[in-house]
Amino acid sequence: MPAVETGIKEIGSFNDVKVMKKILMVLGAIFICLIVVGAIVFSGFYYYASGLDKEAKAYLDEVVPIIVTSWDPKELINRVSPEFLQVYPAEKVELLFNVLSKQIGPLKEYKGSTGKVKLTVTSKGELIIADYVAKAVFEKAPAKIQIQMIRRNNEWKIVGFRVSLEDFAPYEKSIPKRSYQF
Repeated sequence: MPAVETGIKEIGSFNDVKVMKKILMVLGAIFICLIVVGAIVFSGFYYYASGLDKEAKAYLDEVVPIIVTSWDPKELINRVSPEFLQVYPAEKVELLFNVLSKQIGPLKEYKGSTGKVKLTVTSKGELIIADYVAKAVFEKAPAKIQIQMIRRNNEWKIVGFRVSLEDFAPYEKSIPKRSYQF
């Protein structure tokens, strides 16, 4: 009976082991290179994101006191995105700021902000959004101010603004515990 060819070659000769060893070494080197490149990309991404965090916090800590010191609606309107104004026109901002001015009064002490920047890379480019909470004490009550910002063309714009009144025990009992938001 004639032998049937299976197409399977027996591995075991010295030359076959050498070839296999070279293939594994090349694959290992490629794998190590991919890990090194990934680590470099990740560290660059982390450095970029931490810089954006510092930038967003500095911007917010500068503009929040300006916006809430006298509750001037123009100070907010000058810093919002076009999308914000489509949903909340200047008249609504003026109305809310008038209510807040009467409810809690002018700013007495700004206590800073905390938050983080979220960086998303899409097929259309990068999307940078910052979510922060600032704490402040006003003449009649303390408040938390939640602000969402977006970064476009190297400029921060406010896309969300919410004032939450809280902790009224030492303050006027007539102030309701509630939130005002855009």
